[in-house]
Amino acid sequence: MQENQLHAFAADLYSWDQPDPRWILGLTWLAGKLHPDLFPNLDMTAEAQTFYQTLYGLDETFVTENIVPTFKGVLP
Repeated sequence: MQENQLHAFAADLYSWDQPDPRWILGLTWLAGKLHPDLFPNLDMTAEAQTFYQTLYGLDETFVTENIVPTFKGVLP
């Protein structure tokens, strides 16, 4: 905490550390938080767009309007 290194796990409607498919987003987010030098161009919004489009067949507009606004702790 002294070095501002304590972060709540990222989430959308549910936390990305739950035992459901969102853990994929959580692992990606965590890798970016722990190793920003290895993932300098990580864009979690784009990752989430791809995730929801691929796994759930949701279109980009739906994700942008309904899911992205629920993000907590996702962006740096």
